[in-house]
Amino acid sequence: MKRIILLATIVLSTLASGWGQSGFYHVEGIPSRFSIVREYLQNQAIAYSQDPTTSGFCLLDFGPMAATYAELPSGLVVNDFEILGNVVYFCGTYSGIPYLGHFKIAGLFGGVDDFYIHGLMIRTPGYAIVNPEKLAVYSVGSEYHAVMVGAGRQLFPTGDVDERFVMDVYHDPNLPTQLTGLAVFNDSDPEYFYDIAATDNYVVSIAGKEDGNAHYMRAFDKPTVAGGSIFGSSTGDVYYYSQGDYFPVSKFLICPMSGDDFATVCYSENNSLFGAAISMFHAPLALQNRVILDQGTAATSGCDIKEMAFNPQNSTFSLLQSMDYPISANGASAICQLDAANNASANYITPQKFHSVCPWANDGSVLASGTNPAGLLSLFRHNPTARTCHTETPLRALHLSSQDGESKKRRSPQSVDSQFLTTAPSITTHRIIIDCQ
Repeated sequence: MKRIILLATIVLSTLASGWGQSGFYHVEGIPSRFSIVREYLQNQAIAYSQDPTTSGFCLLDFGPMAATYAELPSGLVVNDFEILGNVVYFCGTYSGIPYLGHFKIAGLFGGVDDFYIHGLMIRTPGYAIVNPEKLAVYSVGSEYHAVMVGAGRQLFPTGDVDERFVMDVYHDPNLPTQLTGLAVFNDSDPEYFYDIAATDNYVVSIAGKEDGNAHYMRAFDKPTVAGGSIFGSSTGDVYYYSQGDYFPVSKFLICPMSGDDFATVCYSENNSLFGAAISMFHAPLALQNRVILDQGTAATSGCDIKEMAFNPQNSTFSLLQSMDYPISANGASAICQLDAANNASANYITPQKFHSVCPWANDGSVLASGTNPAGLLSLFRHNPTARTCHTETPLRALHLSSQDGESKKRRSPQSVDSQFLTTAPSITTHRIIIDCQ
C-alpha cells in the first residue's frame, strides 16, 4: 500500500510542476525586455533578465517551481554568459567599462558574496577593448578559460579606428581576483568577428565581411598546459572561408555539437528560396553537411537570427528567430528545428517575444526565455514529442551550395590585464507560474 501511495505522490508532483510536458511559464515579479538562458542541472536553469529599470541572474528550479533572483548593480549590462561546472562566466560593460565576470552558483544564490567583475584593459597603448559581446568557456586542468569576441578600437593620434577582437582570458577559480589573457584584433582585415564556441579540442570563431557575403572561421587548438592560450596554436593561423549564397547583411552564429563537431548559421537565398543556412563541420575545418531551411521568399523581411542550440540527445538543431512571416504582422518568435534526417519544422510562438534558447540535454527538448505580454520573464519549454499551445508549420530542408576554401593570416596577440571591481547583488525569491501546457 505504501508503494502505491508513493507512486501516486510522484505522479501528482510531476503533474503539479508541469515540467514533464511542453508549456509556457513566467516568473512572478521579474520584469524583462531581454534575456539569456542556459541549462544547469536536471530541473534547473540559469537565466539573465534585463529591462530598463533592473537586471539580474535567476536560478530557475522547476521542481518546486521557484526562482532565486540576484539583482545586479545599476549600470551592469550582460551580453552573454556560459556555465562551466558550478561557475557562471559572463561578459559585457559596467558603466561603460568592458568586463569579464564570474560567480559560483551555490555561492551567489546561497547568499554568499561570491561575485567578481574584472575590467578588461589592453597593455599595448594602441588598442582598446570596447564591448565583449559573445563568450564561450573551457578548462585546462584546474585553470578556467573564457574566450570572447566583440568590439574593440585601434587608437591613433589622428583618430580611432573601430576593430573586432578575439580574446582568451584565464584564471584559477581558487584565486578569483586574479585574471590575465591575450587578445587578437582584426587590424582592418575583412573578418568581422561575430561569435565563438568551444569543442572538445578546439576553440572556433566565426566572422563575416561587412561589405560582402563571405564568412570565415578559425579553429584554434586549446592549450594543453596551464598558462597557455589559444594563440599558441598553429592551427589558428588557418581560416576557412565560404562565399556564395549568403546575405551580406546576415549575422553569423556558431554552436558546439558533440565532440569536435560544430555548426554555423546565417541567412541565405538559393534559387529564390529564403531561409536559415546551417553548415555542419568537424573541427578543425572539415565541412560535413550544409542545408537551408526554406522559409519562403516572403520571409526575407523582418527576420532575425537570435540563437541556435544543438541537443545531442536526439541530434536536433533548434534555431530561435524573430519573424514577421507568416504568423503575425506584429512579429512572432519561431523555433525552427532540423533533425538528423534533415526533417525541418517551425514552431511559431505569439504574443511572447523570445530572445535565447538552450538544449535540455536529458530528454531532447529545448528551453527558450523571453518576455510575456505583461512584460515579465517568460519561458517556453518545447518537447518535439509533445504538442502544446503554439502553431506548428512544416519546413523544407534543401541542399545549399557555395564556394569554399582556405587561406592564412597571422596576427600578433596583445596582452590583457584586469582591474578588479567589487560589487554585491541583492537576493529575492519568486514563483514560477504555469501559463499554458
